[in-house]
Amino acid sequence: MQAEVVHLDAWVGDREIPFTTAIDPAGAGMRIVEDLAPRETAFIIELSSMKVVLRTTSLATLYATLDSM
Repeated sequence: MQAEVVHLDAWVGDREIPFTTAIDPAGAGMRIVEDLAPRETAFIIELSSMKVVLRTTSLATLYATLDSM
């Protein structure tokens, strides 16, 4: 059984949660987590021009790019 808005509202009200809460629409998977979850972001900057060479949230991509430089 997937939780619905009424379940979330009851849970939030029962616990007196003082911050914003959200629930994914049915069938959307974990869209809120995927879109809004905190994550580390790495940048590689070419210092001579201050150009962003790479922006990634993937350590594998970061390391591969650094290894190729």
